[in-house]
Amino acid sequence: MKSLLIIMLGLLSMGFIVDSPEARRNEERRSRELLHALSRQYDLRKIREFLVKEVQSKQVYEGVDLSKSKIGPRWTATSAVLVCGDWMMMGGQNENQFRLIWEYDKTPEIKGEYVQKSFAFECLKVSHSEFRVVSAHKYEEQMIILIP
Repeated sequence: MKSLLIIMLGLLSMGFIVDSPEARRNEERRSRELLHALSRQYDLRKIREFLVKEVQSKQVYEGVDLSKSKIGPRWTATSAVLVCGDWMMMGGQNENQFRLIWEYDKTPEIKGEYVQKSFAFECLKVSHSEFRVVSAHKYEEQMIILIP
């Protein structure tokens, strides 16, 4: 009886993990919408060029070797962020602010927890295709894995 209960709980939990075709279509739709919205708001090609210039000019910042990060050929969208190689772009507190983030290190997982080390450029949109860094910093986040 106990093993049947474990099997049933395992099968039940799989429904929450496996993506259905509808969930994948919704994810793709949200990704396209995000890319379209941010393309109207920003010149993504110029943001990539801006990121390359900032990484080359700063190379090592607060002990983080930015030259180890990879910058992709163009921005692609997930449902929540834009990604360009190792870098992510997230919106800021208003439409003229955004954040460029590189997750450069992760401690080994211990009992479902790990520390994610990241570096961020806090940026400001001056015009559709002109940007500047307001601040740059590294930070750490304690992460907890809820579903193994």
